[in-house]
Amino acid sequence: MEPITRSISLSESICRAEGVSVIDMAAILGTIFAVLGASFGFELRWGPIPWGLIGLALGVCASLILFLIAGKGLKPTAAGTKAVVMLIILCEQGDSHKAIEILKQFSAISIGKLD
Repeated sequence: MEPITRSISLSESICRAEGVSVIDMAAILGTIFAVLGASFGFELRWGPIPWGLIGLALGVCASLILFLIAGKGLKPTAAGTKAVVMLIILCEQGDSHKAIEILKQFSAISIGKLD
């Protein structure tokens, strides 16, 4: 069995396909910074709405920076979870490469081939 590692794409990390999500921390910090910006915006020149939007942008940027600094950035990882499923496919010799490509397409953890 040869293990397959692949890089996590940004779209997979956004929708939590690999257990890592960019959106969660961006939403949390964006909300906190937006509330603080709007609260302090009553005392500042531009008012609460622009400062709330500025706070939202700063919170999202801060979360992306923390995401990349924390080492959870888009690193190659082995696809899968703690559960293990073994799939045995019986096919003709000429069709084995098609089965292997389909398994790779759907993020198989490892693939082995018997002749």
